[in-house]
Amino acid sequence: MGKTWLLENLLSYAREKGYQTVKLDLLQAEDSIMDKLKTFLQWVCVDVSDSLDIEP
Repeated sequence: MGKTWLLENLLSYAREKGYQTVKLDLLQAEDSIMDKLKTFLQWVCVDVSDSLDIEP
């Protein structure tokens, strides 16, 4: 109970402190990405990089 509220407040606090934040939607990842840790971590890196408009 209250998980979404907590997450939104943490993200808001981080933004106020000048941090860049990114929300990941794990439902966007294909099943094959979730099969191996290395592939999943690479996907996370690319997704975060794209969201922040930086090089992976």
